[in-house]
Amino acid sequence: MTIPPVTIPPAISSPDPRRPRNIVHVLPTANVRGTAQVRILASLGRVLDPERYRLRAWFMEEGGQTLPEELAAAGVPSRMVGFRGRTHLVGGWRVARALRADAPALIHLHGGGRSLLWLLHALAPAMRLAHLHTDRSEDGAPLALDPLVRGVHAAIATSRAVAAAVPRSTKVIYPGVEISEPKASVKSKPRTIGAASRLEPIKGLSALLEAVAILRGKYPDLVVELAGAGTCEGRLRSLASTLGIESSVNFLGWREDLDTLHRRWRVFVQPSIYEGFGLGALEAMAAGLPVVASATGGLLELVEDGQTGFLVPVGAPEALADRLGRLLEDEVLRARMGEAARRRVEERFTVAQMAAQIEAVYDRLLGE
Repeated sequence: MTIPPVTIPPAISSPDPRRPRNIVHVLPTANVRGTAQVRILASLGRVLDPERYRLRAWFMEEGGQTLPEELAAAGVPSRMVGFRGRTHLVGGWRVARALRADAPALIHLHGGGRSLLWLLHALAPAMRLAHLHTDRSEDGAPLALDPLVRGVHAAIATSRAVAAAVPRSTKVIYPGVEISEPKASVKSKPRTIGAASRLEPIKGLSALLEAVAILRGKYPDLVVELAGAGTCEGRLRSLASTLGIESSVNFLGWREDLDTLHRRWRVFVQPSIYEGFGLGALEAMAAGLPVVASATGGLLELVEDGQTGFLVPVGAPEALADRLGRLLEDEVLRARMGEAARRRVEERFTVAQMAAQIEAVYDRLLGE
C-alpha cells in the first residue's frame, strides 16, 4: 500500500475565522502504554484556547477507562475507533464515521501505520502532523518511522534523539509538566528509592534490582518501590527472589498518585535501555527529586550529570549502585540536586512552553 507523496498545500482557511478549528489526536492505545501521550494531550487541553482550537481524541486500541477519563477531566472528549489495519473493514468504517463527526482541520498522530495514513489521505482533506515519542519498541528494537513521517505534512519529536532517527526535518518539542508549589517531604524511615514506568524490557529494571542487591550490605533498610505494570513483573519478582532482596522490593502496581510517592522517595531511578524522552524522570524532577538515569536517548537531554542527578552507562548495576549510594549517603547532595532538578524543569520543560510551541505548529499548518 503506497501513500501518495505529501506536499504542503495552501493552508486551510476557515469559512468563519471566529469559529474554533477541530484538531483530532490519534492515540495508539487506551491502556497504560499510552499514558505519556495522554498526559501531553491532557496538558494541551487545559492550556490551549478552546475558542481557537477544539481538541478531540481517537483511541486505536481499547484498554480501560482511566485514560479517557483523564482526557475528559481536561476538557478533551474521546472516542474508541479501534482500527487494526487495512483488512479491518469495521475499523475503517469507524474511522470514516469519526471523520464525518469531528470534521478535523488537522489530524495530530501519536502513532499509526501505513494503512491508517492511506485511509486518512483518501477520506479527509485535513492536514496531518506526526508526533514521534520514541523510535524503539518495548523490547528495545528500532521502530520503522519512515512510513509515518512520509505520510504527513509536518513532524515533531519529543527529543533530539528521536528526531535523529527519521530522514526528514523534524521539530523538537520537549514534553512539559505543571510546576506546583513544593510540598512537605514525608520521607519514610527506610531509605526508599523509586521508579515509575511500564514493567517492560526496555525499562531496564533488572539492573536496578541488581544494584539494590549490591547496596543491601551497606544499607540493610534500603527499599525500592516499583510503580508500574507490564509483562516483566513475573520475571522481576523472580529476579528479586534469586538475588535475595524480595523483602526490599515493593511492586505497587500502576499508580496515579505519583505526587504522594515522590514525597516519600529519596531518589528517582530511570535505568532504561533506551528512552525517547523520559516523562517519569521529568515528573520526578518537577517534584524536586534527584534522578539517577541511564545515559541514553532523551535522558541525555533531560538529566544534567552531576547537577540534577547522575547518568550511568546502560545495564551497569555497579555504576548505578555507586551513584545511588552517594545520594543515599549525602543528604546535602540530594537536596542540592533536587533543587537544581526542579529549577531545570521550571526553565525548560513546562506545559506552557510545550503548548506554545505546539500551538505555533498548528498556526503554521492552518494558516492562522
